[in-house]
Amino acid sequence: MKLSSKSNTLLSPQLKFRRLILIFLLIPLIVGAIDNPINAQNFETLIDEISGFFFTFGIALAPIAIIAGTYQLITAGGDPAKIEMGKKIIIYALIGVSVILMAKAIINEILPVLQNI
Repeated sequence: MKLSSKSNTLLSPQLKFRRLILIFLLIPLIVGAIDNPINAQNFETLIDEISGFFFTFGIALAPIAIIAGTYQLITAGGDPAKIEMGKKIIIYALIGVSVILMAKAIINEILPVLQNI
């Protein structure tokens, strides 16, 4: 009993297309079942939640970058290129922290103005 090559194919192009359409039709049902992780009821709250996430992420990432730059400096072994790379990593991490802090301050100044509009 020999099967033809056409029946032996598990996923014909039409079957793939039908499955793809079915998946796209079911995605809204799956997504609708997920609760909103950001409890933002208005634009100001949304901006505050998003900026808070990036602020926390950036502040948590900064010490890791500083430690990586310090490790680069310690393991440089007198190689000027590695020493410069370590210095740049530390400087860029500190610049990043200052940008994050300034952005948070600017957002905290702008949000009250937006609430009055």
